Amino acid sequence: MHVWPKAILFDLYETLITEFDPAAPPRPSIATRLGVEDAAFTAAWRHVRAQRLTGILPDYPAALHAICQRLGVTPDAAVIAHLHRERLAAKARPFTRIAPAIVELIQRLHARSIKLGVLSNAAREEGAAWETCVLAPFFDTVIFSYQVGCMKPDPQVYRLACARLGTLAADTLFVGDGGSDELVGAAQVGLTAYWAQWYFVPWPAEKRSAAWRERAARFPALPTPEDLLHRLNTVPTP
Repeated sequence: MHVWPKAILFDLYETLITEFDPAAPPRPSIATRLGVEDAAFTAAWRHVRAQRLTGILPDYPAALHAICQRLGVTPDAAVIAHLHRERLAAKARPFTRIAPAIVELIQRLHARSIKLGVLSNAAREEGAAWETCVLAPFFDTVIFSYQVGCMKPDPQVYRLACARLGTLAADTLFVGDGGSDELVGAAQVGLTAYWAQWYFVPWPAEKRSAAWRERAARFPALPTPEDLLHRLNTVPTP
């Protein structure tokens, strides 16, 4: 006999969907189109990260305006509008090519009446296409950080997710690639955390820091989506 969790929370990017596409054509530099240096733009983008992900900056154009103001340039309105359309399209693309193994995993979990949730550190444009994707009907709750004003690994956001699912942390799993210390945050609240490696491994090494890998490696690894089902099938009743 096996014990099933009452709910499973999934990270979104690089867990349910991936942005990694080696065949994607290169796009012109955003910094160049805004009239700033690439290094300066990158630093400013990092500076506004928390404001983007918690909704203080309500959308992508607001983030670009904040960056331009910080760097002392006046952006062209048409350029901002074009960059916004481009980003919405880019962020929608991963939702159209979800791996079949992920779709099967979610369908099988749903068939077992396990409650399912998404908990994602995401700005508005990054979650905009969720409702259009094949996975959306199977999920009981979806929390994007920009909607609730806090983000992983803040304990508050995990507790909010469990409350929306109607489960205790002890009865809930968290599955993610480990970015933003999400696995550490989940475990500190009492969720059982698993390291989803299926999208992590193909990414270029420079996209995954040694520190990130070291922290994520503290948790049980799931090399493939099927490994989550295998683990659930082999957890004995206490």
